[in-house]
Amino acid sequence: MVVFNPLAQPRDEVLEIEVALPKPSKAAAVEIVDDRGRVCECQIMERKDDSLFVDNVWDVPTYTGVNRFRLLAAFESLPPLGYRTYTVREVARAPEAASSLSSNVLENEHIRVEVRPDGTVDLHDKRNDRRYPGVNYYLDQGEAGNAGATRRRRTMRCSKAADGRRRSSALRADRWRARSVRGVMDLPADGGDGTTRSARRVPFAIETYYTVFKGDPRLHVRVEFDNCVRDHWLRAVFPTGIRTDVVHADTHFDIVERLIAHPDDTGWIEPYLGTAPMHGMVALSDGRAGLAVLTEGLFEYEVFDDERRAIALSLVRSFPIKLQVSEEKKEVLPDTGVQCPGLQSFRYAILRLPRRSGGRRAAGGPAIRQSAARCTGYPRRGSLPREFSLLRVEGQGLVVTAVKRCETRTIGSCGCSTATRKRGPGTWVRLARCLGSDGATGRVGHRRTARSRQRRGSDRAAQENRNADGETVWHG
Repeated sequence: MVVFNPLAQPRDEVLEIEVALPKPSKAAAVEIVDDRGRVCECQIMERKDDSLFVDNVWDVPTYTGVNRFRLLAAFESLPPLGYRTYTVREVARAPEAASSLSSNVLENEHIRVEVRPDGTVDLHDKRNDRRYPGVNYYLDQGEAGNAGATRRRRTMRCSKAADGRRRSSALRADRWRARSVRGVMDLPADGGDGTTRSARRVPFAIETYYTVFKGDPRLHVRVEFDNCVRDHWLRAVFPTGIRTDVVHADTHFDIVERLIAHPDDTGWIEPYLGTAPMHGMVALSDGRAGLAVLTEGLFEYEVFDDERRAIALSLVRSFPIKLQVSEEKKEVLPDTGVQCPGLQSFRYAILRLPRRSGGRRAAGGPAIRQSAARCTGYPRRGSLPREFSLLRVEGQGLVVTAVKRCETRTIGSCGCSTATRKRGPGTWVRLARCLGSDGATGRVGHRRTARSRQRRGSDRAAQENRNADGETVWHG
């Protein structure tokens, strides 16, 4: 197993992973060991008999039986912008059962989370002493549009998850706390006649998993459901009560600031919808405290323009494929793929922002949001080391945005940006022997004239800014 760290700083990470052991393995559990023989702390969440689709030695697709384990594992001091290889070993004897939670409270040194019976949570930010009640409820609305246009139905009923039943999962007391809640919504089966939703209603069960890790200010959320409803728009909503007029969201290259108030859309061809795109983070802050939602693969949000200042995160938008040549000639295709049927699973996290955290503070969102990636494979020979680090940042407030090989010299170069407006000296960037370079250590100085100085002669600066130890000094 190879675990990657996409950040430029060493990190400790708890990951939920799956391990499949081919039969006739009769392992009762597994353990993960690094090259130094240290066993990672892990907990088996689920074990089941399953099958895996693979290519055999003759490149013929075939199914093979496996024992599949789903577990939480703690990885310590992962190399910055690098990877570490671990070995998965079979254990014949199952470990001792972990203790179960006796209350509905998840807590660490940063946050306290109380899970309500209906599946929502009351989030308490300990550092700023601020409470966010009723966070993460689900809102369902009829969708009468298509892939090119959204048509909200004002007559559609919005539903909140109800009839929740708490279920505790087996946990370790020192690393993490987790709880799963099952809520059932009573939803119309489809879009009906196109003007109002169907009168036939079906139960729509949503399973929500909340996890709090030691030392982590985020509340991790995993949502799973079987989408048996058509023509609907399902969202997760996070009331904040934060008094602000702007919202910050990350895009591919910047953190953008948008007004929450809806513009006057009189005379517009299409009415203003209120939704906006993001890359993976949306945040609200009043300068004293704030709340951010970090997502994986969810790119649409809306902030309600009322006193709640709730962030709504789109999970599923189901609609039919409609072809319209004219008002007289319309056709609905039978393809149901865009209705997103079947089992769906989503992950996101709720992060409390520190005091005096303006929108630009959210520039650290990508760094906070990125999880350590992992992959598994069969043992094979190779030339790469079992552990490697490409680049290391020593200091605070710096986010590495790009790493590339210089076109004219056999040295590596990296692009960086600051995560906050407050700047200070003492940040170092250490580049490993890679990209055809001999390795270097560069100190990043925060000066207003850095960009203009680089434009005047980056090659000359690269030659001159070397100390007695041969370290390259980057300014910017």
